[in-house]
Amino acid sequence: MRSHSSIITNLKLGYRLSRGVKIHLEVLNLFNRQVIDIDYYYTSLLKSEVGAAVSSGTAAADYQGISDIHSYPAEPRQSASV
Repeated sequence: MRSHSSIITNLKLGYRLSRGVKIHLEVLNLFNRQVIDIDYYYTSLLKSEVGAAVSSGTAAADYQGISDIHSYPAEPRQSASV
C-alpha cells in the first residue's frame, strides 16, 4: 500500500525582547490544507460487530473483521504563542 503525498506549510516567527525574554508565534498548517496526514492498513471491528458475534454464539476471536485503509486527516490551522 502506498499513500498519496501531501505538503503542509508551517511558520514560526520569533523576536528577542531582551536577554532571556523571547516571544514567538507558530502557525501550523499555515494555508489550512485539508489533506490526509497518514494512512494505516489494518483489520478492525466495530463494537457492534463484536457484540453481534457474541450474541449469535460465535466467539469474538473467530470473527475476522475487515482489513481496510484507515486515514487520519492533518490538523487544521493552529497558532500558539509562548
